[in-house]
Amino acid sequence: VDVAKAWEAAFFATETPQTRQVALRSSFVVETEPGGPFDTFYSAAVLGFGGRMGTGQQWTSWVHEKDFARIVEFLIDHKELSGVVNVCAPNPISQAEFMATLRKKAGINYALPMPTVLVSLFTFFNRSDPEIPMKSRRVVPQRLLDAGYEFVHPHWASAAEDSIRTWTAKGYTRSWFANTLKLTGDVVSRWCGNTGGSSASRKCCAFR
Repeated sequence: VDVAKAWEAAFFATETPQTRQVALRSSFVVETEPGGPFDTFYSAAVLGFGGRMGTGQQWTSWVHEKDFARIVEFLIDHKELSGVVNVCAPNPISQAEFMATLRKKAGINYALPMPTVLVSLFTFFNRSDPEIPMKSRRVVPQRLLDAGYEFVHPHWASAAEDSIRTWTAKGYTRSWFANTLKLTGDVVSRWCGNTGGSSASRKCCAFR
């Protein structure tokens, strides 16, 4: 967060009278490609670790990949918008509900809860950050809503269903054994220096 705030401060410190400045404060993007947050959550569910993470009461904000792309286009077209814009779905939910909905849409009927210490251990070995599932974020994209943007997937249920359908159509669905092998490979790869894919939490853009 401190690094992102420093980026924003540097971005807005530069005066660009002829160029509009927009800083996107984005939640994690539900992208249907290997290595992203959806892959992590979906793979965890298949492996049986799709229960609540930590207390499960922490707020989860997210945005579907289709909405993220459409929001960028919306911001380019709406020249009256500048400054900081929250990019996320308008209906954040608890982490427990997030995982329960994902399991339901994926047809997964088994789940073990992951206490905080287990989440920290898993993310340590996977060389990832426990902040995505554990940090509570209840963010609303008020400026986008006020400007008239209409979300394709305002609710997690429809976003999860669409993402699972797309994930399956791309041939990315894996068995329990295949997910275990992938997880092992990811751990080895990341400890060898490959950080893997991720979604940036904040982006700064300049639009004319």
